[in-house]
This record gives sequence, C-alpha cells and structure tokens, in this order.
Amino acid sequence: CSQAKSGAQSGYVDISEVEQNIEEGQLNINTGDFNYDDKPFNIMKLNITIDGDYFYYFTQQNKKINLQNGRMQYVCQIPGCAHDALTSPGCTSHQQFGSPIATSNGIYYTEKNKVMLLNGGSSVKVLENSYYTDYEKEIYPDNKSGLTALVIKDNLMYIVGPTYFFTYNLDTQETSEPEIISETFCMAFCVGDGYLYYSSDNLELYLYNIEKKTSQKLDDKVGQVCAKNEKVYYIKYENEIPFLYSAKADGSDPTKLIEDCYVNYYITENSIYYQEFITKEIYKCGLDGKNPEKINLHNKELDEGEYIPSTYMLIASTGSMDHVFIMDVEGNIIYIFEDDSTEFRKIKIGEE
Repeated sequence: CSQAKSGAQSGYVDISEVEQNIEEGQLNINTGDFNYDDKPFNIMKLNITIDGDYFYYFTQQNKKINLQNGRMQYVCQIPGCAHDALTSPGCTSHQQFGSPIATSNGIYYTEKNKVMLLNGGSSVKVLENSYYTDYEKEIYPDNKSGLTALVIKDNLMYIVGPTYFFTYNLDTQETSEPEIISETFCMAFCVGDGYLYYSSDNLELYLYNIEKKTSQKLDDKVGQVCAKNEKVYYIKYENEIPFLYSAKADGSDPTKLIEDCYVNYYITENSIYYQEFITKEIYKCGLDGKNPEKINLHNKELDEGEYIPSTYMLIASTGSMDHVFIMDVEGNIIYIFEDDSTEFRKIKIGEE
C-alpha cells in the first residue's frame, strides 16, 4: 500500500498459500506428559536436550526449535538482541552448556565444577563441587574438581566426574557423598533400576550395584551404553565393527542384536533407530534387532536429488516423548519421527 501510486486501483493479496505453508510447518508435538530428559551420558550427544517446548542444540550459537510451530530461535530472552558474542555480552546464545539435561524446572548443565540451572533467560548455581581424586589432580590440574556429565533417574540427579559420581535430590536438595567407581575416565554412564552402567576409556563395561556399592566388569571393547525396558544396551566392537548388544539388568544373558551399529543409536518403547557405521544409512528395527527397515531421508516428491547421509547423524529423544529426532549435523537438518514410524517431518536449522 505504501508504494501504490496515486489513483491506482485497490487490490488484494492472496495469502491462502501462505496460510497453508504455515499450517504445514506446524509440528504440534504432544509433550503434555513431559517430565525430564532421561538420556544417559553419551559423549556423542553432549550438546542436545529436549523439553516440553523445545529441541535444544547447544553449539557455537545455541539454538532451539519450537515443538509446536517448528520455528527456530536463539537461546536468548533479550528483546532485539543481535546474538553476537562481542556486541551482546548478556546473550546466552554463546554461553557454554556442558551436558545439558532438560527438566520441568529448566535445563540443568555443568559449568566447570558447578551445576547450573537455566530457567528462562537466566542461570542460577545449584551446587559447586570441590571433590577430586589423585587421578583428576594429575590429569586435570587446572580443573581437578571439574564435572563431566549429568544423568537423571526419577528424582535423583547423578553428577558424574571423571572417576566418581554423587547424587543430588531434586526434591530435598540433599547431596550424597562421592563414590569412586573407576580408575580412569568414564566415557559413558547410565542408570537402571538398582544398577549403574558405565564404560571406561579402556573400553571396559562395568555394572555398579547401587545398594551394595560394588562394581562388576561385564565386557571389553564396549562403547556407549544405555538402560531401557529393564535391560542394558551397549555397543561392542568386534574386529573394528560395532555391534549392538542387550543384556538383562544384572548383566547376564548378553545377546547380539544388530551388526554394524553406530554408537548414536536410540531405543524407544517399540523400536531401535540406528545408523550403520559403514554405509552411514539410517534404519529402524524391532527391539529384538530383527526386520530392519531402511529410512529414506530423500523426499522424491520435492525432487531434492540424491541424499548422502552425514558422517554422523545424531539420534535423540527423551523417555516421556513419543518422537525421535535424527539430526544431520553437517547439513543442519532435523528429521522428526513418531515412535515406530519411518515417516518424518523435516526442519532446517537456519536463521531465526
């Protein structure tokens, strides 16, 4: 209207196509039963988390995707912020978030030797760690009491250091005494019913009995581990090829499920989503590892051309959500699946 010439006839703009595009872009993911992000500590997934409103991707510029309307935003609450590290000193988009884990209270994360809570646009200190062993003192002399990761099970936060852990009760704010579980760096850590599972930097898998406070070695050449469906799942390397195994909660009855399974697998209530290590293709199969279905991320209807999977596709979700997120890290593309489905919605992580 501002550019219309004097005397020009009035006109109308057809916005029906715009409205349709907006409607098609809506995610409308049901997250009403969201409780917390119960992901295990996994070195492949240290920079993502999901809550009842957003999928968060903490990287050089921290971003989040609204799970209702699909809109990408920066992790920042400052109106008119440029999201620049130099000109916007109060912007949280460039803040370092270690091992972020979303809860209904906000996002807990590590910052050197502290546990912090991000709620809205501000962070508060939850606790500060002063504990360390001779291992941390020797290997990390400048940050010997630094924390590695956070894992939540029920109302307990498990705070993980390189060789130890302690707990923080989310209800009572009580902290337990640290317990040493490893002689070297813990590469993965998860919590089951009555047990902890972790792997060392020597690729040894251990089970820790929480009540008895005893450790038991389960296997060698093991990578990432997670607890799900009253079982423990882990990646075991055989002749440099990663296999996905499952075992009972006590570590007995190990069973080989999937050959050539990358360490960034994800297990839902119904299915296993995984990436092949050699071909980099994405598959979905049953919890028994059988009947794998290849997921074609190429949209033929849009004639996008041949899709070449990224070297590393990040696969993530949270236990209270019926959706799986598969992220092409190199292409900044997120594919969203409903549990047990091979159909997906596609979002490009671009500018706000």
